[in-house]
Formats: sequence, C-alpha cells, structure tokens
Amino acid sequence: MNRRGRRSSEDSSVTTATDTASTSRTVETNESKPKAKLDKSGLYDMQQVKRLLDDEVMAFMDDQGYVESTFVSNVKIVAGTIAVAAALYSHFGPGEFPANKPVVFACVAIYIFCVSLINLTSFVLEASAIYVGTLTSRMIQVSQGSLAKKIWVHTTIGGKGSSDYKVELRLASRSKKGSVAKSTPYEKFITEDGRFLSDVFRAEMRSILSELSPGVKKTN
Repeated sequence: MNRRGRRSSEDSSVTTATDTASTSRTVETNESKPKAKLDKSGLYDMQQVKRLLDDEVMAFMDDQGYVESTFVSNVKIVAGTIAVAAALYSHFGPGEFPANKPVVFACVAIYIFCVSLINLTSFVLEASAIYVGTLTSRMIQVSQGSLAKKIWVHTTIGGKGSSDYKVELRLASRSKKGSVAKSTPYEKFITEDGRFLSDVFRAEMRSILSELSPGVKKTN
C-alpha cells in the first residue's frame, strides 16, 4: 500500500472512532437526562400537576420515617363493601316487594349507615388530608423528639387565577393550632418541558417540616 493509501485508511479510522465516541456520548447524555414527568399540555392541567406534586409529598413523608395510616381507608373499604352487599341483597334477595318490605327497609338502613360512616370518618379523622402519617418507633428514637409523631398533610392548588401549590402540615386532624402552611408557584418545581425538580421540591418540603418540627434533620 502506498503512502497516500495508508493516510486515507488512517483518516477513515480516526473519523470512525470520532463518530463512535460522539454517538456514545450522545446516548449516554440521553440516558442520564431525566425524563419529563409531564407533557407540555399537562403543565396547564392543575389537577394533573396536583397529582404529581401530591405523590411527591407522600414519597417525601415516607422518606422522613413516616408510615401512612390506613385505618380510615380500611374503614371505608369495609363499610363500602357492606353497603354494596346490602343494596344488591335488597334487589336480588328472596321474596318480592311488598312481602319482603322489612328486609328492604333493613338493607336501606344498613346502606345509609355505612355511607354516613364513610363520610364521618373522612370528615373527622382524615379532614380531607391527602396523607396522615405516623412516625415509626425507630424514627421516634432516632429523632429524639425533633419530629412530630403524627402529621396530617393538606394540599391545594390554584384558585383565583394563581398557580400556587399550597402545602399545610397539621399536628391534629381539624385544628390549625401549631400548623404550618406555605404557598409556592408550581412552576418553581416543574420546568417548561415538564421535568420535575426533585431537589428543589424536597428542599421546600424540608423547610416546611422544620418549621412544624424544629430541629428536623436536613437530609434527604
């Protein structure tokens, strides 16, 4: 092979190696780039944004050592199941109306009681909170009283043309005594292309939690 041929071969090899490295870097960059959690149309859907942020709030509380209380949810499931069963039995049970009038009235009474129980537990125990968390026994020892043992988390978004996402932490279900609330435009946590800024959001949540529980550890 002459000198010109060898030089052409070497140039081709260098070009191929450069293209391969460039492609590798591009793939690596694309893989490391976080995926958008919302599409651009979702940025203007308040309920979609709220669901995303609410999920992140609950994940943050779990990471702080809280365990979500399922008592109210369990009561709702049991009461709802009984209510449905009573309604079905009143329609498809043995006998025909008016001969089975006492049975039908009993089923209606059971249904009303169960629905009332569901609403009552939601209103009194949950108070429309998206999250009710109890600190684990291990975290109670580790925190040494710097974290509240039980927290109710309430959130709202928008209202009167604003894009504020409001987080309120309470120490009791219905009392606002000792509660902490903060409103922040949700655009602070979500970029224009729908990417969620987890570090910014968690820093905001730690700030709110520290106001409710002075001395909370500043860790993820």
